[in-house]
Amino acid sequence: MKENHMHYPHASMTRLYLPRRVGGKGLLNLADLCRGQEAGLRDYFLKKDLPIHQAAVRANKGYIPLFLSEEDHRFEKTTLQSRLDEWSVKSLHGRFHAVLHKDNIDVEASTTWLREGTLFPEMEGFILAIQDQVVATNNYWKYILKENISDKCHFCGTITECIQHIVDGCPVLSYSKYLHRHNNVTKIIHQQLAKDNGFLREESPHFKYQPAWILKKDGVKIYWDEPIATDHTVTHNQPDILVLDQKNKRADIIDMAVPNNKNVSKTEKIWKYQDFAIDLKHVYQLESVRVLPVVISANGLVLKVLHRSFEHLRLPKKLISQCQKATLLATACIVQKTLGMAG
Repeated sequence: MKENHMHYPHASMTRLYLPRRVGGKGLLNLADLCRGQEAGLRDYFLKKDLPIHQAAVRANKGYIPLFLSEEDHRFEKTTLQSRLDEWSVKSLHGRFHAVLHKDNIDVEASTTWLREGTLFPEMEGFILAIQDQVVATNNYWKYILKENISDKCHFCGTITECIQHIVDGCPVLSYSKYLHRHNNVTKIIHQQLAKDNGFLREESPHFKYQPAWILKKDGVKIYWDEPIATDHTVTHNQPDILVLDQKNKRADIIDMAVPNNKNVSKTEKIWKYQDFAIDLKHVYQLESVRVLPVVISANGLVLKVLHRSFEHLRLPKKLISQCQKATLLATACIVQKTLGMAG
């Protein structure tokens, strides 16, 4: 697997044998299977009273793995919980386990990309390496591999170059790589809203889709990353997507965010647009204005609140996995290109 880039050096071995529904690769452990077969054969011989079986018990003095002559034949099977515990206590690998199992994270949705299995094995292994934080950043070279080098970022030159910094924290990459990833994921939602409201008949791949700055039809307007004028000057008046339904007197302000794992729980930016929402309601005489955060971490973590936002927008549940996949592929591309360019 390492030779074919399906498993990266120093990545978590425990995750190889964990089910995909909890964040592993779902491989069978041959040692466990072997021990299980031995236990089954051992029980078969010990429970039979036929002379040939008794002779086998007396004769077995360690020539075969059954050890029938020994009194203690207990077989302790490796459980799911024991593997999860083994993963969680790792100082480096365990960081992703800790954030994956926070109360506000949907574990099932966050592991959809693994359970669907639509990525190439090489890409899957690389994303797991990013989650395990074993990608060769300067911080990893210096503190994990003990190389005598600077741990500063190749691009900004001022901040420690850890994997979190590369995927979401470098100011040099924020207006190019991060913005491109953010917009690609937002396009998926915009295209679906345009389709649901009758603006589009055919769907195109999100990376080819070019949203119009405004779509208008039957009293419904969908704005894409446009400043909206209101009576008062407000700091934040340019949401990622604004769905203004004047016919039904309501509006939805959609704010997309792709933070790193550390900040994923803090990025529910409802407060950011409160003043704008109040003015919007007054200017257009609306009955309701909702601020809907759409947050998927750079490593594919999905907040539980995302389901509520999708329900309000009447978006299909499958769209979450599409947004997650687009996010993960973009993150992998950022890491590959930036570290490749740096090297």
